[in-house]
Amino acid sequence: MKRYSICPFCFERINLHKVDFRCANAPGRCSPENDVVLANFLGVSSHITNKVVKIPLATTVWEKLKAWLWAPREVICGVCHEKTSLRLCPRCHSELPYTIGEYQDLIFAVIGAKEAGKSHYISVLIEKVRNEIGAHFECSLQPLNDETIRRYREDFYNPVFRKKEVIQATLSARADSRVRVPLIYTLSFKKKRKIRDVVTIVFFDTAGEDLDSEDTLRTENKYIYNSSGIILLLDPLQLPAVRVELPANTPLPGENSETEYLLERVAKLIRMAHGKRPTYLIKIPLAVAFSKMDALEPLLEGSSLNYPSQHDGIFDLNEFESVNGEMESRMREWAGSLIQSLEHNFKSHAFFGFTALGCNPHGSQKIDKLRPRRVEEPFLWLLWKHKLIGDQTFLSQLLLKLRPFKISVFMLGVVFGLVISVLLVGIGEVLLSPTYVYEKTDELPVRLVPDDSVPRRFPVTGAEKQPSTLPSVPIEPPKGVVKAVPSLQSPVEFVRAYYADINGGDVESAIRKWKSPNEVQLRTLIEESQWVKINRVTLLTRERSDSVEVSVEVSGKQKSQRTQQKWAGTLVLEKVAGEWKIFEMQLSEVLPISPSPARKLIMTGAGVGLRKEPRSARQGNVVTQLQIGSVVSPLEKITKKGEAWYKITTSGGQEGWVHSKYTMPLDSNNQEQAYVDVAKRKLSSQADFGTLVELCNFLNRVSQQVSAPARAAELKSLYLAALQRSLEQIPRDQHDKPRYSNWLKRQRAKIEYNESTGGWVVKK
Repeated sequence: MKRYSICPFCFERINLHKVDFRCANAPGRCSPENDVVLANFLGVSSHITNKVVKIPLATTVWEKLKAWLWAPREVICGVCHEKTSLRLCPRCHSELPYTIGEYQDLIFAVIGAKEAGKSHYISVLIEKVRNEIGAHFECSLQPLNDETIRRYREDFYNPVFRKKEVIQATLSARADSRVRVPLIYTLSFKKKRKIRDVVTIVFFDTAGEDLDSEDTLRTENKYIYNSSGIILLLDPLQLPAVRVELPANTPLPGENSETEYLLERVAKLIRMAHGKRPTYLIKIPLAVAFSKMDALEPLLEGSSLNYPSQHDGIFDLNEFESVNGEMESRMREWAGSLIQSLEHNFKSHAFFGFTALGCNPHGSQKIDKLRPRRVEEPFLWLLWKHKLIGDQTFLSQLLLKLRPFKISVFMLGVVFGLVISVLLVGIGEVLLSPTYVYEKTDELPVRLVPDDSVPRRFPVTGAEKQPSTLPSVPIEPPKGVVKAVPSLQSPVEFVRAYYADINGGDVESAIRKWKSPNEVQLRTLIEESQWVKINRVTLLTRERSDSVEVSVEVSGKQKSQRTQQKWAGTLVLEKVAGEWKIFEMQLSEVLPISPSPARKLIMTGAGVGLRKEPRSARQGNVVTQLQIGSVVSPLEKITKKGEAWYKITTSGGQEGWVHSKYTMPLDSNNQEQAYVDVAKRKLSSQADFGTLVELCNFLNRVSQQVSAPARAAELKSLYLAALQRSLEQIPRDQHDKPRYSNWLKRQRAKIEYNESTGGWVVKK
């Protein structure tokens, strides 16, 4: 059992060895009393309840040792002399969960401005986790006490799921003491009929006005700086940039620009509570989620946010990167200053979009039909950050399997510590060895001489004090000979220094930066170069390894050329004797494409990642995703390792790189033929279910935009062919899974169930 924990009611850090107890006997057998501490916490004048029992004071050495080693599980009431195991928080006298100290305790704070939809989100999320997510991830969410059952049923479940009404605005904690009572659950994970992990999860719903001032934050919202994860809800309908793009008849709430200030107040509160400087990046993971995305469907044509998530048993990183990239790009358009506030305050954050209700009941206060979508994604991301669920990578699956075996993990730590110790001993031997300088002589070009002028970190050993045939005084190196000093440059600084050598005509310095230089080629290159400059340099791999990859884009002009040129590609650097050396360079000339309104490309791939760099890797490289039929403008073209990449700009102004195989030239005078060619290309390939769904949406949209009846009929025929192909991709035993059932519901008017084949087909 852990010694310290956080009380899930007052959110103070408590010592579990010094808790209080409450008598569990019936009031008739043990007289109740007024609990002043609990009354003050609940904000009432008095609270009559069972007697508070203190832990007996330890007197003997054995009792003191026992009290220090083990937290008490039960005590005896001094009045009725009955045992009780009801532990109380010594700060607020609330009854502690029986699981406290036994498992990992996670406090998830759901915050946001007024009317952001926090209560609806918690209501639907808990029901979603208890049903669908529980089945997919083999987990079970159970309420920990009767108060959680009562409050969730009365304040959350009944209004939404039974009465089909919106939940009334949450009152301030100062006005309603019930708001201070959180929802406490245990989340247990099962693996092969055994419980592999159990965590205690606390959900706390905060009134928007309780976040409006620093004074209220410090007194009523202590849970925020003790939380394990924060879900920040944003109402896009409150953002001015979104409101102007929506149709005129869209019901809108009042504008609210307090979110950025709310975020800054929360960051200040967390830093003050933990005694951190203003420059400290907060390590609490923050999920930024746009609510009410159903109201933005006119702006989300072809977006993956219009479909249910696909996290089935694992946290799908591809799905996460798709949503995170798209929402981040939209957030930069709608609330760019909030991005800056996030990056300067929180170390780990991600972006999501969801709808808790699936409709906009603004005004009527009635929920026509509950259609939640992607509600669970912020919650799953927080579980993934705490390594409670895994992704598709091998390391994640390995850590998940080792999690129940805490001893094995400890032993791995011990082995790792021993390896580090051996490395430190080796480094110590290097530090104790003499330092040498280079000295030129007439007989030999260079010889090494000990340099005692360099101060040592450790005392000189007796063995080193033995007489030596070499001179004992330091020898000043001749002009042009320098002491060997390890390079402290980062890979990015090293690459900049290399191109500075080329620009300055320092041939020898540039040659020394290569591991195996082609001196003749390098001398010719530098002599013919008039000037060169770096446009962009980015580290692609971790600097801690002995081999790194750096992406560069350089411009330059040769003396024999009239115009400047541009090159882009990668440099592979390796550490040799503590210094970076160029091992390999792959640069290709970037061919500019003259801007023309008529020169366009159409995307033929589904969910193609718009990349920051022209490379296939997705991790940290995807800006957003482009759907089938997206029209883009090419800016540049580069050939890299035999593959062509386009630098393009989207209709929304975003720039990035896409592989040429996912594009096709678009004739502005004959766009309808391009639509047909895109559809035929996808239907002739081995497309998966998600690609076919996206193709159907594309064809359904463009077939309504085409004016020629013959072409519209052709596109409609291709749409039905794509729809049939998508139905054939649905496994027979998985029709009820959300990914497939939602698609079937949307196409209900066009399809029918075939009893003989046991599958769905397009109506004839």
